[in-house]
Amino acid sequence: MADLLIDVGNTLTKIAIWEGEKARQLFKLPTLRFLSHPELLTEKLKSFIWKRVGISSVVREATDALRKIFPNATFVSANLNLPIKIDYKTPETLGADRIANACGGLEFGESFTVVSAGTAVVIDLVRDSVFQGGVIFPGLKTMAKALTLETSQLPEIETLQRFQIPGKSTTECIESGILITTIGGIKEVLKIYETDTILITGGDSEILKKFLENAIFVPDLTFKGIKRILDENYGKLED
Repeated sequence: MADLLIDVGNTLTKIAIWEGEKARQLFKLPTLRFLSHPELLTEKLKSFIWKRVGISSVVREATDALRKIFPNATFVSANLNLPIKIDYKTPETLGADRIANACGGLEFGESFTVVSAGTAVVIDLVRDSVFQGGVIFPGLKTMAKALTLETSQLPEIETLQRFQIPGKSTTECIESGILITTIGGIKEVLKIYETDTILITGGDSEILKKFLENAIFVPDLTFKGIKRILDENYGKLED
């Protein structure tokens, strides 16, 4: 039985089909483009067949659009039956992606850290299957964009691959500064959390994983979580 899984982030909307034991990513759409042309999604899905739909969305407008397209879908939230407990002051504001990542991480044990590197870097702690909260700071591209917006002479950074200290050009200085700030921040949080298992996911995880030698790269972590939550709730929700 195939499941359609949709992960809406601030930058990209990712779509996968879960068949057997894993997710097969079908395609990605820029979230803003999807919001402007929702028909793109249904057009691209015409040739696929599924029984259930699970959705994680952090963009309210996208959630509204998807509810119209998939009225019987399961939308990830703290109100669902979850395989974890949530220890958070405002669970209603907890991002669906953070919930999904925490649930997906159970495949690797009951205690772990999730480093999700995208528009923001989010470092969440799960201990004994209880979501404990986390830390959020700007992502790589968000930092680069902020520097460009707030300064008149610093160049716009297109890629963040080089790590040269001291930098020998303004571009190298900015790239290295952003990377060392992000890597240093992640490592400081990991020291506080003290978990043996570190999972890294998100759009910039491929850049950061080489600096976090003990981290397990799990690009489909959010899909794993959506699938697990879908299994927990399918047939238990009201139509």
